[in-house]
Amino acid sequence: MSNEINPMAFFQEPSVADLRLLACPGAEELTKLIDQHLVEWAKSAGVEKDSFIIPCECPRFQSGDAKGLVRESVRGDDIFIVIDPEHYQALLRWLEARPALKKLVIALNRWLPAVPFACYPLLLVLLNVRWFRLLSANRAAALDFMQLIARAVFVPAFVFLGGTLLRARLNFPRPYEQPGFTPLVPKETHGKSFPSRHALSAAVLAAVWCYFYPAAGACMVVVALLICALRVLAGAHYVRDVAAGALLGFALGAAGMYLL
Repeated sequence: MSNEINPMAFFQEPSVADLRLLACPGAEELTKLIDQHLVEWAKSAGVEKDSFIIPCECPRFQSGDAKGLVRESVRGDDIFIVIDPEHYQALLRWLEARPALKKLVIALNRWLPAVPFACYPLLLVLLNVRWFRLLSANRAAALDFMQLIARAVFVPAFVFLGGTLLRARLNFPRPYEQPGFTPLVPKETHGKSFPSRHALSAAVLAAVWCYFYPAAGACMVVVALLICALRVLAGAHYVRDVAAGALLGFALGAAGMYLL
């Protein structure tokens, strides 16, 4: 005797409650795939259903506390909560099998983000040296260059401040806040995941370097990309967080240096 359930039996036999889906953060794509399958299954049984997904969100307060908001009535429904930590956990198991690589990733995640900030004072020193040389040769050119130095200071500062305010306002959850997700590098921060401030800061400083010293700027772009990858590998951010941070930081940095 077969235990296989066919669409007709599943949707037409008397049921205790209607089936509904809730997607945890990070599992939205998986939930959509499940929903598409269920919708097709329902149609094959003669049941018209646009979606089984319940609109929901999980807004956070400045304290890091959160509340769940379900946008539709679920009274009497059978709710399945979908989580998807398995992709990252598979990567984590792969790293666990390679202790040397795991240690390297952890070390780079800790120290590489400091490189753009450590190099930034060097950039300001180089710019001031150029300014002093111009001052003795051409005062008008020196005054113009002083404006560029001011941009090199204020553009990263305003981008960093804006990114900080934006991520606090949006307050998206971190990957490790979903059930079953164990990050490579444990953290206690809650929310403020989007955009990644590490990626934003590294990218805007790379844009400033590119304006004055393109070769060095290219190296800083590589460093920024590595930081993005490490933040995802560490389990501190989703890909969307670092991608948005890097694109926003570099775009605003380039606009501030080239267009202002």
